[in-house]
Amino acid sequence: MSTEKLDETLDERMMRNDDARELTQHNMDIPVFRLPPELMAQIFSYCVPSPDSAYGGLKWLYITHVCRRWRIIALEYAPLWTYIELRHPKLAETMVERSKTAILSLHTPWYFPMTRDAWQCPMESLQRQLFRLGHLSLRLYVSTRMEPLVDFVQQLTQSAPLLRSIEIHSSPMLDLPHNFIAHNAPLLRHLHLKYTYLPWNSALLSNLTHLDLLGDGQTNIPTAEQLLRVLRAMPKLEVLALSYVFPDGMDRLAEIVLPRLRELRLSGNIGGCEGVLNNIVFPETTVLNLSCAIEQNDIDPFYSFLSHFPRIFRAHSSSIGTHGRTEKPRTVKTLLIHLLSSDDTPCLTFSAWNEDTLPLYAFEYGPDFVKLPAPSIHMTLQWDPEQALADVEEDLETIFSSLPMHSVETLHLRGIRDYDLDEEGIGAFLVRHLGTLPFNSTGVKTIVVSGDALHDELSEICDMLRRIDPSVSPAGLAFPVLHTLVLTSSPADFWRLAPHGGPTDMAVLLEMLAHRFGSGKRIEVLMARCFWLLRAEEVGVLREVVGELTEFPEITDLMESGR
Repeated sequence: MSTEKLDETLDERMMRNDDARELTQHNMDIPVFRLPPELMAQIFSYCVPSPDSAYGGLKWLYITHVCRRWRIIALEYAPLWTYIELRHPKLAETMVERSKTAILSLHTPWYFPMTRDAWQCPMESLQRQLFRLGHLSLRLYVSTRMEPLVDFVQQLTQSAPLLRSIEIHSSPMLDLPHNFIAHNAPLLRHLHLKYTYLPWNSALLSNLTHLDLLGDGQTNIPTAEQLLRVLRAMPKLEVLALSYVFPDGMDRLAEIVLPRLRELRLSGNIGGCEGVLNNIVFPETTVLNLSCAIEQNDIDPFYSFLSHFPRIFRAHSSSIGTHGRTEKPRTVKTLLIHLLSSDDTPCLTFSAWNEDTLPLYAFEYGPDFVKLPAPSIHMTLQWDPEQALADVEEDLETIFSSLPMHSVETLHLRGIRDYDLDEEGIGAFLVRHLGTLPFNSTGVKTIVVSGDALHDELSEICDMLRRIDPSVSPAGLAFPVLHTLVLTSSPADFWRLAPHGGPTDMAVLLEMLAHRFGSGKRIEVLMARCFWLLRAEEVGVLREVVGELTEFPEITDLMESGR
């Protein structure tokens, strides 16, 4: 190299060094760079995505490339490297090394292909660190594409003294080894297995606070004794979710008290759900989510399940150490009854809230527009696909007659049209088969009816609101304290329809309102669509028998008002 070229190179390097020193000095003058390393490390920890974050990925690693000081702090802070995603083999191995002795969290956010050559060393490294594994969350696709990870799970046969949670979703099914985690994870509290089967005699099925099992309804089904033994070993259970992993039916074999249960989710055949309810006792504050399939021959399980309605809607609370139960009413204030018939499959859903402050349009425009609190009760009954809606009329009336309505103040009735029912709307079908429910609803102040064929529904609604309750003396009307009636499905020509040559819808509605007015049970507020179509004299007639006419809010109006 010539002397001139050497001088140029040296000058260039000196300039770069000067620039680097100037930049370093500038950085040191920035307040954030003067923070102590311990505080900077804590700030860095917030950059790492959580297991359930929608913003996963590796962008958080950029903090190690900002400057030398940040890199040193990040590399020395072991907890920063404990959240290990199994997508990049080299990075996983590096993070295990940098995490030193900190508790590890191992995750696979989704299914992805893995090659044995690339993953052999990282998996062996993770196997050796099982003693400091705290959380395990895996999505498995059981095939050659994820063979290294499947093998890793099958080889988890050592003790895991620090393991607190396990979540494994497998597709298709996966049988865990009989000595999974050597039956020894004393700190394990959360267990969530989806199509992943653990022997029912495993010591891991004890002392849990969260148990969530989903099966296919055929594989690894326990006996009644096995299931009850498992539940009995979890007195501190807070969340219990069982889906298609219990026997079809269980007699009342035990009374297992779960005093801390916050959430109970059951899905499966109605006999299986009824069997679980038969044998557990939970607080009145427990949030219930029940989804039951009803087959044609499920007559006995169906009626046995209905016998739990008073308990579901009122609940029983048990005091530990006392004989017998103390019954307290569950304060269900708002009840939604939703009847759906789609693809020849009748489906009935109940949702209940312990508050009466939900907007009256809450269920009209969907959850994307109206954010509702989670219901305290959500129950779905789905009949056999071979049964048409007309085949379950008697079942519906029996169900509605079994509903405890003592505390309900707002009743929402929704129906989705089944076009196989000639021209009748399913909302009308629902209202007509409420059975004795109107006479058990003495505290209902608001009724909201939603459907898509109002001229059919209106006739049934008006007939229901004219009914005389024979149990009241002197004879009184159904829904005696009804204050507000909401009709959400008014078509544009609603007021002057005269179906089948009979009276107009306006006349039918007026007759019912006048009847209640004359009986001293006037409806104070009538909310519907298209009042603006009425002539002044028609509005005047309505105002004689109802206190207030209110236009049902359209979604555009709500958006403009910011509600």
